[in-house]
Amino acid sequence: LYEKLGYLKEEVACIGDGENDISNFKVSGTSFMMGNGDECLKAYATYCVADNDHDGVSEAIDFLLNSWDLIILLKGNKRNGNKKRT
Repeated sequence: LYEKLGYLKEEVACIGDGENDISNFKVSGTSFMMGNGDECLKAYATYCVADNDHDGVSEAIDFLLNSWDLIILLKGNKRNGNKKRT
């Protein structure tokens, strides 16, 4: 879907806690494993955040909002400015 919408993999992030999230982790530039997540996700997660009871989703969103430009830079953004590819 992100390709169809003109986004790069590096611009996609996901949050998950179970084996069913592995496919999303594989196609996302950045992935967050919840602290209460299945151990099998560790091999695919970029970061591990707090569990559901300790604001893990909020932690991931905060991280992205404060460092999105750095993530894109480190992952090699090939975009021209902030415009979507056409």
